[in-house]
Amino acid sequence: MRQCKTRVVRAQHNRQSGITLLELIIVIIVFSVLLGTILESIYYYQGKAEQAAVQRLVGHMRLALVGKQYQAMVAGTRLDLVALTRENPMTWLQTFPANYRGEIAKSTKENLTPGSWYFDVSEHKLVYMFSSKKSFLGDSFERWFFKVEFNRLPTNTAKQVEPSQAEPGVTLVQVDSG
Repeated sequence: MRQCKTRVVRAQHNRQSGITLLELIIVIIVFSVLLGTILESIYYYQGKAEQAAVQRLVGHMRLALVGKQYQAMVAGTRLDLVALTRENPMTWLQTFPANYRGEIAKSTKENLTPGSWYFDVSEHKLVYMFSSKKSFLGDSFERWFFKVEFNRLPTNTAKQVEPSQAEPGVTLVQVDSG
């Protein structure tokens, strides 16, 4: 009887001295799921922050374009809108952003680092290449394209339009890649 009691005590002692392999596996699985969720959230918010930075810089370029148009209006000169549609919008800023790679031809686009701006000389488009890929399995990076285009005039010509609204102008818009 004494020997049986000793075995039970020894078995309980061995079980209480540490965690079992099953418990360790469960802890690892739970930790992995939590870590994956946190990393996914960080990845998502980094992408959103990058999009916000791009939109902020485009907003600055739009303000600079409006400033050019008003400056010409105040000076009483006519602004060459066709020439503005071919200009690099980055030149309107006082300083280039650190991640601006310059005016680039098609042949050198593949050598660009992700998270950078460039101006496509052949298509007259300003392009931002994001730091993250379109998908985990894909090998291409998401790009946003911007181009200076003419404003559309009102379609209803019977309606009286104020002179300031009838003036043609240009604006910086986001366009499709094609």
